[in-house]
Amino acid sequence: MRPLVAFLEFGSHRSIVFPTDRTCILKLPPPSDSATDKLFWHWSPNGSYSIKSSYKLIMNRLVSTTHLEIDADWQRIWKTNIPYKARFFVWRVLRGIIPARGALQKRGLQISALCSLCNRNTENTWHVFVGCPYVSPVWTEATLGNVIDNMIDTTDSFSALVFRFLKENPHPVGDRFLMILWSVWHRRNDILWNDGPRDPVSVIKRANSILSE
Repeated sequence: MRPLVAFLEFGSHRSIVFPTDRTCILKLPPPSDSATDKLFWHWSPNGSYSIKSSYKLIMNRLVSTTHLEIDADWQRIWKTNIPYKARFFVWRVLRGIIPARGALQKRGLQISALCSLCNRNTENTWHVFVGCPYVSPVWTEATLGNVIDNMIDTTDSFSALVFRFLKENPHPVGDRFLMILWSVWHRRNDILWNDGPRDPVSVIKRANSILSE
C-alpha cells in the first residue's frame, strides 16, 4: 500500500485533509511506476503551502462571497485623498462586512436585528448611514442632506448610492462624504459603548479633523 493511501485510510488526517479531497485521492488509480507520493497544496499555483493561500481558503469557506461581487469603479474609493484606514472602512461597508446587527443576526448571533440607537428598523448599512433618524441631522449639518435625499429616491442599494455620489461629486466633496461615513460609524459606537454625544456637529468635526491630518 502506498504511504499516502495508508495515511488517508488509517492516519490522523481529518484536521488537514478535507473529506472531498480524501475521496478524490483514494479514487486515483495506482501509478504504473514506482514514483513516491508527495503532498500537493491545491490552493496555490505551485502546490506549495503558504499562509496567504490558507487565509484565502479559510475566508472563502467562512464567508459566502456571492453578495460581495459588486460591479463598480473601486478606484473611486482607493484613489481618494482620505486616510487609508477610512478607505478600508468604506470598502468593508460597501462589501457588507461591518458588524451591523442585521448582518450579525443572519450569521447566527442571538440578538435583535433592530437598530441599537433608534430601535425602529433593521440595522443594516442603508439604515446606519442614511435611514436612521440619528444620522439624518448629520447630513443636514454637512449641507449634503438634499443631495443624499434625492439619491435615496432613485437608488436601490447603499453601495450604488456611494458610487453614484462619488461619480457626481468628486474631490473634495466626495472625500468629505466618505470621511463622514467613517465618523458616523465611530460616533455610533462611541454612543453605544461610552455614552458619547449624539449631536451631529461632533460627527462633522471628527470627520474634518481626520481629513485635515
